[in-house]
Amino acid sequence: MVKFANKFLSTALAIVMIFTTIPFMTGCSSSQALADVTKFEPVVINALSLACVIVPTNPLCGTMKTKIQGDYTTVVKLWGDWNTAVANGTATSAMWNDLNAAFTVFESDSADIFSLGLSLNQPEVTAIVASAQLFLATIEALFPPSPSASMKSARFAAYATPGLHGSAWLSTWVKDYNQKVSVAQKLHPNAKLHQVHIHSLPVRIVTLGRVS
Repeated sequence: MVKFANKFLSTALAIVMIFTTIPFMTGCSSSQALADVTKFEPVVINALSLACVIVPTNPLCGTMKTKIQGDYTTVVKLWGDWNTAVANGTATSAMWNDLNAAFTVFESDSADIFSLGLSLNQPEVTAIVASAQLFLATIEALFPPSPSASMKSARFAAYATPGLHGSAWLSTWVKDYNQKVSVAQKLHPNAKLHQVHIHSLPVRIVTLGRVS
């Protein structure tokens, strides 16, 4: 990875995923949800890195890492702008529409990465992709509600688990994901894969391993 990507992923992209038993409906909780998104990209990149070790000639391997980083940057900026506007009472439907459109692009590119991984028909890759799809489905559920009747992006809703996601679910997901990453890393030692680490903080959070 280039130096920029190293710094980018080691700081802004060490994913924080906050799960509570209360839906994210306020400006404050939208800020918490944004923390989730600012840290999600390494999970997508894990899937891409693994697939590209196996099929390095795939066109996605030459362009998608940069593309997904650009998607991420746009989503984070627009989501941050949205949270600021909500706090100031200046949020508009147009701002939300821009954010939703950017998030939709991020999801679309993530789906392309997942499709590449699943096409390999290798259990260790399929397992990594399945966990990432579940994680992204949860982020969708935390997306700020539209100020109008607009529909939010929900491309991965079918992969969501029933009910709300509390700390018990989170702990189970983290343990399961790390086991999958360990298996994949042993089978493909050249892949740059990173596990999830839980930190003890006042809020329940999970931080994904930093990409070196």
